[in-house]
Amino acid sequence: MSELTELATEEGIDAARETSLMSVVAIEAKPAAAPGAKPAAAPAPLTEPALMEIARIGPSQTQALRSAMKRRLTLAESPPGTAKMISLVNLIATAVLSGEKILYAGPDAESLRGISAQISAVIGEKLEFVMQIGSARDFEEARDRVIASMQAYSELEPPSSGDGGGKDKDKEGKGQAREKPTVKTLVESDEIFTSELKVIDQIRAAHVAELRQRHKLAAQPGAAGGPSLLQQKGVKTALPAAELKKWRDEALALATTPPDAARAAEALPRLSQSLRATADKLPPDLKNELLQLAAKDKSFGGLAVSFDRLMRWNSPTPTLPAAASGAFGRLPERKAQVLKLNGATSKKTVASREMIHDAWLERATREGPMLLTQTKAFFSALETWRAMEVGPQQAAFGEKLVMAIEKIGASMPLWSVPTRAGKPTLPLRPNLFDLVIIDRAEMVDVPSALALMFRAKRALVIGEPVRPGKSGDGAMITHLPAPASQTMFDFVAQTLGRSGGGAALFTDHFRCHPFICDVISRIFYDGQLVNHTKFDDLRKAFMPNYLGLHWIKAPGQIAQGSDGLVNMGELQGAIGVLRTWTDQGLFNQVPRPRVGIVAPYANQTKSLQSPRARAAMAALRAAALGDRSAHHLPRRLGRHPDRDADRHRGRAGRDGQDDRAQRLSL
Repeated sequence: MSELTELATEEGIDAARETSLMSVVAIEAKPAAAPGAKPAAAPAPLTEPALMEIARIGPSQTQALRSAMKRRLTLAESPPGTAKMISLVNLIATAVLSGEKILYAGPDAESLRGISAQISAVIGEKLEFVMQIGSARDFEEARDRVIASMQAYSELEPPSSGDGGGKDKDKEGKGQAREKPTVKTLVESDEIFTSELKVIDQIRAAHVAELRQRHKLAAQPGAAGGPSLLQQKGVKTALPAAELKKWRDEALALATTPPDAARAAEALPRLSQSLRATADKLPPDLKNELLQLAAKDKSFGGLAVSFDRLMRWNSPTPTLPAAASGAFGRLPERKAQVLKLNGATSKKTVASREMIHDAWLERATREGPMLLTQTKAFFSALETWRAMEVGPQQAAFGEKLVMAIEKIGASMPLWSVPTRAGKPTLPLRPNLFDLVIIDRAEMVDVPSALALMFRAKRALVIGEPVRPGKSGDGAMITHLPAPASQTMFDFVAQTLGRSGGGAALFTDHFRCHPFICDVISRIFYDGQLVNHTKFDDLRKAFMPNYLGLHWIKAPGQIAQGSDGLVNMGELQGAIGVLRTWTDQGLFNQVPRPRVGIVAPYANQTKSLQSPRARAAMAALRAAALGDRSAHHLPRRLGRHPDRDADRHRGRAGRDGQDDRAQRLSL
């Protein structure tokens, strides 16, 4: 806030005119459209500049990154799994290749170390290539890591200059210079996408239309049925569904309730013979798969799962209307188009990695010992400046730091600072950097972010704000109240909304199973996410897929326990699902069953270790693995490294609760 006070002067406002800060302050409200007026046309897609693609990203990410390279202010929303980190790496690489200086701002030291590790992996050296300016708590650690890496730069050989890169050998064994990739290589790859943009849009539109049609079909109580899997495999006569269900239920009952020896001796060969007789009617591949499944567990549990598999194979599959099922059929060039685009992506990725490796190493090794001396002096001066009282003397001393940033930035183009450092980390000067990236903006307060934007010509504000969702019946899902203080993401979104703009949504998804992505997309993003991941092998790994992602509707009320908040409805719902799985014998097919429970409150995981819960879970494990394993009780692992506890604390911890994501093993 002190930095904003310094800017709220005539001199400060005049200095901000050419910075990205002015893009927020000077936005004028757009008049409301007249009733019945046509909506404004969507802006034309950006076709330049050519972006570095260290790894594959989608069209939605590409448009946001191009905007960040051209416009003063870009707001981007990145849902989970939409390649936010690699997109930022691509943006940083593009800016570095253009000779720019970049300031990356993350909420904590963990985010700063994360971007540094990504850059080191891209360049291929286990060194620090980021001028990380830590907070008072980790200032010395970050400084020592940067200086140690600069000392190691002297041992690196700068990449060879000129057009000749690595050498291949021709048929006669003579060395033949290989032409290095250039920006022209990137432009040529982009031209393929640009020239076929219309076809790409058709493919994406067909994908979204098909998903929406599936949603409508699934919501209908009596959806039409198509040929079963067995009919698709050439089995013309349907199997007796009633008999399969009778055998399945009998085997499941015998598996969950230990029968007497006489009943087991009579039922096991009879059910096994029924399974073999039915399997003889199947194609060889399905028959072998079924018998192998039953052979894994020679008791009734394996028979129950095998009969259930037969029932699913024998059931009619839902059919889509012709308009949806033929969506991709109307694009006969789709396959050839995808192959062409994949080839262009591969070529561009290889070229980008080679170009950024050479460009960054060349800049880092350019000065050698001079850079090391300058950096040591800079950190020493920065520590002195940060300890000084705000005033004319600190301002004069800050000019020396500004000159040092200019000199060091020629060799170290990427700088990083924490947004929650508690006090200024760098001098407040306009346009110290060409681009500032404010990451996880839903955790950044407005004053800190505005001061960062003053230090750069352009700004990318990116985050994942709280989004209300919709349940299966279309009703809105309630969520926790908004934070008391407005976040930078919300502030920029409201500011751009007044001018008719908004956030660029990353709609291309690369991480989750298509079914999981579909659930997230429907509930929170109006079906806009387009999944690009291939998880066909998962269907073979866990069949039948009883385990996996389950939405457990467990109404409850958050209560204050002795050590914090807890939702007993969620606890009882989780234990109930585990008991159901155990009663059905589902764990019989898993040699060492492990179940992870992620809870929103720390006290909730402690409640799972209460005597009552421990006894219930021990009984479940004993039923699954035998009495010998009953002594294995829930183990509390603490915060999951892949979960962002701080982000959740910012969203849901506003009433003082500690909502660290916890994980337990059963």
